[in-house]
Amino acid sequence: MKEPSGQDTGRQTSQDDQPAIEALLAEALEGAAGDREAACARFRALLGQLDTDAEPAEGLADVVMLRVQQSDRAAASADETLSSLDADAIDAMMALGFEANKAPRELRSRAVAIAASARIVTSGGPALPRDLLERTMARIDAVDDIPEPIRIRPPVRQRFADLVSIAAMLLIVVSVGWPALTSWRSASMRAVCASNMQSVASAMGLYGGDFREHLPAATAGFGGGQTWWNVGKGAEQSNSANLFTLARTGYAEVGDLACPGNEHAPSEHFHATDDDWHSFDEVSYSYRIITRRGTPTLGEGQRFVIAADRSPVVVRAARGQPIMPRENSLNHLGSGQQVLFSDGSVEWTASPVLPSGDNIYLPRAIEAVVEAFERMGRIDPIRGTEIPARSGDDFLGP
Repeated sequence: MKEPSGQDTGRQTSQDDQPAIEALLAEALEGAAGDREAACARFRALLGQLDTDAEPAEGLADVVMLRVQQSDRAAASADETLSSLDADAIDAMMALGFEANKAPRELRSRAVAIAASARIVTSGGPALPRDLLERTMARIDAVDDIPEPIRIRPPVRQRFADLVSIAAMLLIVVSVGWPALTSWRSASMRAVCASNMQSVASAMGLYGGDFREHLPAATAGFGGGQTWWNVGKGAEQSNSANLFTLARTGYAEVGDLACPGNEHAPSEHFHATDDDWHSFDEVSYSYRIITRRGTPTLGEGQRFVIAADRSPVVVRAARGQPIMPRENSLNHLGSGQQVLFSDGSVEWTASPVLPSGDNIYLPRAIEAVVEAFERMGRIDPIRGTEIPARSGDDFLGP
């Protein structure tokens, strides 16, 4: 096939012949009235009347190629937008219900080509399965539900030497920290006990002011051979009932008569009719034994002991245990005791033996026996019936 050009190459079809050929083609189609074979025969007859040496088919091919090249150049120059003829063909198809064969003659070929292209674009591919979406989503959920692998770290191996080092460090911490903690607790209990004892001193002063400087008493006093350590058995058998008088008459609270070192001490009054503690273990402070005669008063000039932390001698003797004459109160783990004096002062003493030589937890008679034991090597315990030998003999119980 020869490339059409503007030069005269014999009698071949040139660009100037294109309108004539197209006119002949249109006349052949119109004269044949849709009959293809008749149209081709008529077209060949019309071509035979032309003064040309070229074969009709060859000239027709040149015309077609020339039209294709012109269409390509037109599309490129229009930036691949629809030409005015294509737009008219589409409008004509829309007006005729998209039947391309009914388009006007000058637009029919374009309408047919556009309809064919539309069928290719809109026909689509093979139909997808209806459950494709459901199966896809189920697959995604299955992947999300797969747990991530857990990374297991290898166990940390400790050597025996490391364990020994840790144990040694803990031992050092406990050996250093435990005494400090114990000391802090002991100091705290001593402070609370001293505060309670000061409240007792104030209550004693108020009571003495109302009762001619006498010490609180619930009984006329004890005589020789009379038991005074039966707590809760009545004022005739319990010296603690004398001290409880401060709580019974409202001069002090039961909590003021409790040492934090005594875990059994009650902090509240049980009942309005109570006149003593209920048991021996509830008593926190030992009180001066009230005798029928010879008990000093607050107004006297001499300084004497009124009360102190609970006597360890009386506790052990009441339980049938051997006594230790110079043992400190059990309220403070044997480190000492708070002592209340008749002038209202409260002092911490590291020994039950006062500077005067008097043991606040023993009567003078037992002190003499202790002195004899230290010389002879034996001693008999107290029986709970002893009383002070004289007014200057400080003897507390229970």
